[in-house]
Parts: sequence; structure tokens; C-alpha cells
Amino acid sequence: MAVTVVSWGVTPTDVTNVTGASATAANIAMADSIVTIVANRSASASGGMSVRDINWVQHAICWQARWLAGQPGMETRNEFESMSQDGLSVQSRAQWSKYLAPLAARALRNLSSKGARTDAVEPISVPTGLGGAAFFLTEEGDQFSSGWEDMPI
Repeated sequence: MAVTVVSWGVTPTDVTNVTGASATAANIAMADSIVTIVANRSASASGGMSVRDINWVQHAICWQARWLAGQPGMETRNEFESMSQDGLSVQSRAQWSKYLAPLAARALRNLSSKGARTDAVEPISVPTGLGGAAFFLTEEGDQFSSGWEDMPI
């Protein structure tokens, strides 16, 4: 059974144009895989994405491919918070920094799916459809606005 692998379409020329450095096809394939995992969106499921978001994913792959060239053994690294040896110490600042290029991480933060997810809350001066008869400082206000009734005893 053959499996079709769909990529984000980044080429070695794209990597050179974006980063100014070359990358091997193997690094691009690995970068594509890592960015797909971090972005939580595969190229085959990109139908609902905007052109802008696809562009940011492709830029992330370019920077990731360039970064991978200088990271031998990246796929076998162990997770650590702090390490000391021979008077030198290393401490990781962010979890993603072990497997993701800094500029790739920045490009992925530009995705619209990573934006703020806050609900718009009307200011208190805007009526909520209760005709100004809401008694929010008393218990009666709870019954008026919710339709709840006391349980019979």
C-alpha cells in the first residue's frame, strides 16, 4: 500500500531565497515534518488556511531547514532543564528551543490560529436586553434574569 506524502512545497531555492543559505532535501523534509507537528496542521489539511498562514508555515520550514544543518543529532536529544559539566552550565529557556529554530518559532506565532482567543465582552453600560430592570445587586435579580424558581419544600 503506497502512502502519498504531501508537503508544504518548500524547495531548496525557497530556502536560499528566504534565509540566504542552502539546505539539503533531507533537511527540508525533516523541517517540513517538525513544523507540521508544531503548527498542528498538515499540508493535506490546509484547505481552510489563508494564503497568509500558508506563507508563514513555508517561511517557518525554510528557517527550520537552515537551522537543522547546524544541529547534528537534533532528533536524538534528551529533554533537560539544566546541565553542568566541567564548569560550564546550560539551561534551556523554552521547551521548543530543543527542536525548533528561533525564526521558525516566530513565523509560527504569526499564524492566525495562534492568535488571541478572547471573547468580546460588552461594557457594563450596554444593556443586555433586560430593559434596565435587572437587579444584579439582589437575589431577585437572579430569579428575574434566569427564569429559575425556588424548589418546593
